[in-house]
Amino acid sequence: MKRTTEADIAEMRSRGFAPATVANPGRNLSLTNQAAGLSREIERAFEGVALDEGIGLREAQGIDDREDEKTCASYRERDEKNDWRKVPKGTLNRCHSSPSFLDSKGFRFYLPAFMCAELRDEHGYGFEFTLVQIDEHGRQKFSLLTPPQRAAVRAYLSFLLNDPEYGFQRRQIERALEEYWTEDSCSTQNQEAESGRP
Repeated sequence: MKRTTEADIAEMRSRGFAPATVANPGRNLSLTNQAAGLSREIERAFEGVALDEGIGLREAQGIDDREDEKTCASYRERDEKNDWRKVPKGTLNRCHSSPSFLDSKGFRFYLPAFMCAELRDEHGYGFEFTLVQIDEHGRQKFSLLTPPQRAAVRAYLSFLLNDPEYGFQRRQIERALEEYWTEDSCSTQNQEAESGRP
């Protein structure tokens, strides 16, 4: 999502841009403000989540690159494990394929970093793809998410539906919201996970 600020719009007006031209950045400003609020919601939902013994981001990249166990262990040493907000955007972009190789603990830890980076237009690889491919592997990765975390994912995907830049992915996002990231099914799945039922 292209980030737009009040200063950008004021500059356009001062340069005499036509009102219709200023209206589109105004829509982007509205989306930018909504994205900032959603980022705060995501931060609250994932407050205090740690990596624990989950697979780290660089470690997952090593797995993707078919590195040996010793190399992956050295990558893991450099992985952030305690505060997902400290993961640099450059690392998220370099490790853009890593979410496919994370386990459920690693996915829960890095998920908010990827979502917030995309909302700030700091991630250029379409992270939503990871959340709309609902297969057995995906379900396993999502298994540790709490109801507030699932709600944050639903809000994130719902937000993307209103962003014109995600028009091509619209049907996939809608299907994921209708079939998996629904409030009812997320509550049921979470209760089953807590009780140990399949």
